[in-house]
Amino acid sequence: MHAAAIRQETGDGRPIALLAGCLLPDQAKIILWRLEERHLVPALLQSKSLIAASNRALELAEQTGSAFNKAVYVLCSSWLQGNSDKSPDPKDIRALQNSIQAGASFWGRLEPAFWSFVHILGTSGDPEAALQEWRQSLTEATRSAWNDAASSLGLDSRAIAAVGQTDHLKGKILATIKS
Repeated sequence: MHAAAIRQETGDGRPIALLAGCLLPDQAKIILWRLEERHLVPALLQSKSLIAASNRALELAEQTGSAFNKAVYVLCSSWLQGNSDKSPDPKDIRALQNSIQAGASFWGRLEPAFWSFVHILGTSGDPEAALQEWRQSLTEATRSAWNDAASSLGLDSRAIAAVGQTDHLKGKILATIKS
């Protein structure tokens, strides 16, 4: 916010550059590194309505991500259970859930959409229009990630039955995004 205030005082309307980096080391070697640069329009940090819209977008993403994760857990549980009357072990459910990478698929789809939302919000100054576009991005990410999760279970009768038993959960998530 300080940078935005300085930019406003000096009449400098250029975007504020954010630079973030991280390393994932393992003993003496680097396994993964990432460096990103993003630009924020100063108005985004100064307007209470734009800050509130940003916070609402993040809340929607967290709520949707949490609901999506729970739905995928139920999908995996249903697939593991198959025709058995016995419930699968929660560790097995989590292992399957981790192996299909549905959460990574969901969040990976949202990152570019979030930065697009931030840009639109900062340049248009219209929180409602930007939030509507964000809801559309959440809907698309949820649908795509759910379809990826379902596809990763296969196309046999067991997978089709599991998807059929749990597809209503996707519908509930999509309905909460729109409200």
